[in-house]
Amino acid sequence: MVYVPGVSAFNPEFEYNGMKWVGIGLDDRSLAATPILTKTGNLKKKIEFIARDSSACDLITQSSREFAEHGEGPSL
Repeated sequence: MVYVPGVSAFNPEFEYNGMKWVGIGLDDRSLAATPILTKTGNLKKKIEFIARDSSACDLITQSSREFAEHGEGPSL
């Protein structure tokens, strides 16, 4: 994961107006963002993490916003 609300440094690309997303880096270096359900604070039931990856990751910063420019991140 590249962004976890409440754990990662605040990023307005993943937290907006009470809505929050978890950012997940994929093997092809693309990024998927899945919403956190506001009533329960959980992810959708179809999201299943199968392993923890302890390798270094590229953090999302203001200067690394390619995913947002191509419509692949949460639209704010």
